[in-house]
Amino acid sequence: MEKRDPDVIAKMLVNLFRIKFSQKSDRRNNFKIARADLLTLAGMPTLNDRAYQQIQSEAQARGYIFVDLGDEFAVLRKKPLEGYRKPTSKLVTKFISVFDSIPQKPMRPSERSKIIETKLFPTKLHRPNR
Repeated sequence: MEKRDPDVIAKMLVNLFRIKFSQKSDRRNNFKIARADLLTLAGMPTLNDRAYQQIQSEAQARGYIFVDLGDEFAVLRKKPLEGYRKPTSKLVTKFISVFDSIPQKPMRPSERSKIIETKLFPTKLHRPNR
């Protein structure tokens, strides 16, 4: 088993990303690769933190995100993620205050979110549509 450098592994993942290898895949689809298959591809018996970070960095330099999911790794195109919404600093500060004001008793996340949303946006006019 030939051990490959992180930049070569990232190149391999990008090339694998670009080929059609299943019914529903096309060149725009993200994909997952099993840990065992990645180790085979990398020529490594295990993947330490340093190697993971290097592969992650090399993939990012090529416009892809490499994420450890436990037994699998995800390879995602970076471009679509750049358009995701971001909360403003003002909203984050207000959110922290509201979150900390709610009793931390057990409740469903949806209940907690509804309470937070109502406190952040007190008038229905300002509340986002669901």
